[in-house]
Amino acid sequence: MNVIAARGGWAGTTTDTQHRFPVLDGMRGVAALIVMAMHAAFLFPLAAVAVDLFFGLSGFVLAYSYADRLGSWTQRKQFMIARLIRFEPLWLVGCAMTIPAGIGMAWFGWSDWGWTMLAISIVTAPLFLILPYFGTSIPLNPPGWSLTF
Repeated sequence: MNVIAARGGWAGTTTDTQHRFPVLDGMRGVAALIVMAMHAAFLFPLAAVAVDLFFGLSGFVLAYSYADRLGSWTQRKQFMIARLIRFEPLWLVGCAMTIPAGIGMAWFGWSDWGWTMLAISIVTAPLFLILPYFGTSIPLNPPGWSLTF
């Protein structure tokens, strides 16, 4: 029996809604909130575990949801384009919001920031490029590393 038959139809049909994982979705939501709180105020000392939990659960849910829709190169390409359209605008807004902080860090010599690092990060950040910066992979949006996986 193939995945489609096991699910009772194609993903997106009314029968597919019967195969949701409400408990896993809830756990993903809690893990995401803990990670968000950690990035905002370091309230949870074990928030890194929530990152791992969120990635593990998300990987399962996404793989299950898209298993029968990514069979060909064309379908995979359409999926990647849709993901890029979904994430890139918000990613660019987040990076643009941090440019003033980067300018301040370069101007006052805070941390390892300098004008060269700021220029490189402005050029590479919109492309989701992970480069070996000083202590962080994406200086303009450090939590953004998670979007590259």
